[in-house]
Amino acid sequence: MAKQIQQMCPKAQLYVLRLEDHPSDDGGRQISAKSAAQAIRAAVKKQVHIISMSWTVGPPENDTVRRDLEKAITDAANENTLMFCSASDKGANQNETYPSKATNNIFKIGAANPAGRPDQWVRNVDFIFPGSNTVEHDAKSSFFVSTTSSDGQVLPGVTTKETLVVSGSSIATALAAGLAALLLHCVQVRIFLGVSEEEKKILRAKFEGLKTHDQMKQAFKKIGVTEDNLVTVWEVFGNDEKLGSMLTGDGRQLQVVINKATKRFIGD
Repeated sequence: MAKQIQQMCPKAQLYVLRLEDHPSDDGGRQISAKSAAQAIRAAVKKQVHIISMSWTVGPPENDTVRRDLEKAITDAANENTLMFCSASDKGANQNETYPSKATNNIFKIGAANPAGRPDQWVRNVDFIFPGSNTVEHDAKSSFFVSTTSSDGQVLPGVTTKETLVVSGSSIATALAAGLAALLLHCVQVRIFLGVSEEEKKILRAKFEGLKTHDQMKQAFKKIGVTEDNLVTVWEVFGNDEKLGSMLTGDGRQLQVVINKATKRFIGD
């Protein structure tokens, strides 16, 4: 999912944690709730702005593990860490899975099909993003990741090369988290390019506000959404080519584009 996040926000700095998993009853793979709690706490300790969780897990049978997972999620919400999670692939059971079950201060993201409509299993989500097409990561790509041991301890980062075939709400979640990172980055650039200390002070306050769940949610809506809650990113940032040009262009071009974009979602 790192590729999708940086596709949206090339300047994003990633702190990637790999979760322990095990075989599930349906023949697939299921992540460990204990390792999920450990990873969330590690991210909060790192003081990240955003946690992207492209997974769901049912309520753990062990009450101690369940309470620990819930506390990790609610503690992250109380720290105003923006959290994005995938919709369950079982549709009607979305409200019964973690991490979304633990708090309302989390963005539930579903996949949109090529027509911009929710995928058939998507229910009860905040927003939808493209995600129904399978994406294959380059096997030569390297990612710096941290891992978790069987007892949930976070282990040092390692470099790995792998091919992943992913689709659905997992992709959509990464894109949503990347958009949030891009909005924060745009405000940071405006602060850096501010012409007066008073302007910078106002923008810093808006940046702190944008790091909260409610204000980021409003920012997504101000960008524009369809009746199915597909965020119409192109209305503010254009297509991939225009976005890339914006982020790599000269200072004057960057200032004009970012000023115009940020006025859309945080005002003057």
